[in-house]
Amino acid sequence: MNIEYFGNVKLTVTTKKEALTIIEKRIKQKQKTQIFFLNAHCFNVAQKDTLYRNILNKADLVLNDGIGVEIGSKLFKIKLKENMNGTDFTPEVLKFARDKNLRVFLFGSYPGVAEKAAEKLKKQIPNLKIVGYLHGYFDNLNSVIELINKSNSDLLIVALGVPLQEKWIASNLYICSLKS
Repeated sequence: MNIEYFGNVKLTVTTKKEALTIIEKRIKQKQKTQIFFLNAHCFNVAQKDTLYRNILNKADLVLNDGIGVEIGSKLFKIKLKENMNGTDFTPEVLKFARDKNLRVFLFGSYPGVAEKAAEKLKKQIPNLKIVGYLHGYFDNLNSVIELINKSNSDLLIVALGVPLQEKWIASNLYICSLKS
């Protein structure tokens, strides 16, 4: 694993296996870990949104996602190891969570979507412990944090869209009492 700069945005050059090893190590050390994905759209948003760009640059892992970053990496002379897109890597993280007996909370999207995702994931990844879920349309942040904390989850998957999800995580991760 190494850190490169894709223009002015940090990028973690790694493989799925290396990233999972890092995640496992950080969980064992009880370190909360911010993992984000960088695709072409995210990079464009980061050029206009300084707060979002700063959040990416402070994250523990920023993984390359898609052909746009793959093509752009050549311009920045970055040799990527593999495509780390979220739709492929997130299921790997969830299988890892199942294998390590970790508790997962799903947060975000429209009402009903997190619940359907939980049902689908439990079928796709038998024995995955999904201990809670909540849609991303809420009025009271404290009640969201309380629900996440009461779930005693180890892993929080946030799906609020770019850049809202990264901003939400950066603002709230340390008041969420995730075990890891």
